[in-house]
Amino acid sequence: MAFTDFMKWSTELKSNMSKALHKIASNLGPDDKQWIEDQIEKIRTELTDGYSEITNLRSSYKGLIKKYFEKNRPFPTSPKTFQSDLKQYRTLIAHTIVLEDLSFLEYWGVKYPHSQNFKILANQVSDYVIAFQRICDDAEYRETNGIPEGVVPYYKQLKEWLSN
Repeated sequence: MAFTDFMKWSTELKSNMSKALHKIASNLGPDDKQWIEDQIEKIRTELTDGYSEITNLRSSYKGLIKKYFEKNRPFPTSPKTFQSDLKQYRTLIAHTIVLEDLSFLEYWGVKYPHSQNFKILANQVSDYVIAFQRICDDAEYRETNGIPEGVVPYYKQLKEWLSN
């Protein structure tokens, strides 16, 4: 499903849900009840089909990302800076969210650097723990650096893993 098709599909579903909610909020006649039940069935079916498509896409994406990181390991040797490492962690978190797979972040963000005795990182592990703690605690820092609130749990998890 192309993105434009997805957006059209999503907009149509939202519109149908809105119409059904509006009907529920008003006085229902016998025909309205059947119409709403039909809409609920249609929406449920669409969402089920859409979920299957998303699951297939996520599986393909996981294969793509796995192959990519096997050939292009994170934390490249050049440029090797603390900021580039933090950017790499942010990318790993983004992939983790799309994949809905925390083990991806654990492997590439912790186990892989550990297998390299953390020499692939520009700074000491404690510097990353401090940086991740700041990201978790400082909303102004997150806002200034465009870090969404929703990723805080991932940074907390990284901090915990790297602290052990």
